[in-house]
Amino acid sequence: MGTLSPTNRGDSNLVLNLPEGYRNLVVTADGEWILYMVASSAEQRRLLVRVPVKGGPSSVVMDDSLVSNYGCSARTKMCVISEVQGESTTFTFFDPVRGRGTEFGRTDVAVPGTWALSPDGKQIAYLPQEEGGEIRFISSDGRNRLPINLGAEKLQAVTWSADQKSLYISGWSNEDWHVQQVSFDGETKTLLRYPTVKWLKLFDISPDGRYMTYVERTYESNP
Repeated sequence: MGTLSPTNRGDSNLVLNLPEGYRNLVVTADGEWILYMVASSAEQRRLLVRVPVKGGPSSVVMDDSLVSNYGCSARTKMCVISEVQGESTTFTFFDPVRGRGTEFGRTDVAVPGTWALSPDGKQIAYLPQEEGGEIRFISSDGRNRLPINLGAEKLQAVTWSADQKSLYISGWSNEDWHVQQVSFDGETKTLLRYPTVKWLKLFDISPDGRYMTYVERTYESNP
């Protein structure tokens, strides 16, 4: 069980108790809702749940075993879910109150869950293969960007810059784990580098590009 409290004013009030097994906690851009997902492998169910930021009871937005992930725009009220069926993935708009909307677009690969919605809610960057070096794009208007191929990189996370002029990725090569800024022509700038005895995963970049949130893990062995 986890808890969530607002801390921006120096005090805090409990907003909700999070159930065990929750994942992908998101606050919508309008500041009205907290979203999270709970998966039950025994019942093969995935519940997408909303809770008012100001407090109140939780409500199930969707109960769908096909939903693999979701994301919300940083600047608009747009949210998108992904659903994997066989070797394809369908992205669909959804509203935290009204539920499922129209189709955003679809891919010809089963996206494993690693994708990011752009701040304006019009593009998705995704990794078509776990531990691969390619980033692909899908746009709601069908005018997709060209893929970015980073060669031998093994990518496991991607997110957008606030101005949508670049991406941020985390992954590893034979030498190390790292977080990099990536331009749309494939140029990279390393922001953080760890030896392979550690593990890290990028979560997000602040709107001003000065801070990042990530998880790190250190592996130790007995001599």
